Amino acid sequence: MSACVSVFIGSGDARLAGTIQAILAKQPEHRVAAVSDDGREVLDRVTALRPDIVILSPFMPGVSGFQICQWLGRTIPAARVLIISEFAHEAWLQTAARDAGAAGLLDGDKLAASLLLATEAVIQQKTPEGTAEGGIPGFLAFAPRSRACVRLSRREREEAVPAGQGHTNPEIAGRLGISPTTVKTYVSRTEEKLGVRSRREIQAMFLRGELR
Repeated sequence: MSACVSVFIGSGDARLAGTIQAILAKQPEHRVAAVSDDGREVLDRVTALRPDIVILSPFMPGVSGFQICQWLGRTIPAARVLIISEFAHEAWLQTAARDAGAAGLLDGDKLAASLLLATEAVIQQKTPEGTAEGGIPGFLAFAPRSRACVRLSRREREEAVPAGQGHTNPEIAGRLGISPTTVKTYVSRTEEKLGVRSRREIQAMFLRGELR
């Protein structure tokens, strides 16, 4: 690996994040772009930094690693996501990481032996799904998956998605130059179309990559 690879670390476990940083520091071609322990901050900073690899704990305050992974697949598809957990051997976690669109799953207890090899494998896209190329211990690779999405109109995306992110009707109306009543109507129609009952559910669907 010759080009510099930027890595973003999102983990609520400070010890784990420190371990990842220490291992990556041994490889000159790796550069840690930033570290965050909050899911919502990860969304903001990854959008700005555009790292090559995003390493995520599955559960963080604010937004889960699985949700972030889905969101990245839609907004920054070039970023390769690795989910990391000490429960990587559990079938439910493997399924969740695969369905979220992760490039692979790392065992948090085997990082010293697997992290650098796994990052190189996913960047070069060498590792077939379900295998650990070259005998990489504690690393399970996933093939990219496509999933059906619900298509929203341009107006629905402009109004319903920001509403799900917590923006008020007046805020959205001011940005779009329409009335708050119009925003409320579109959001309600979108909720009905999607079969959900709250703005929060709209945002959850967006983060899971289920809306276009």
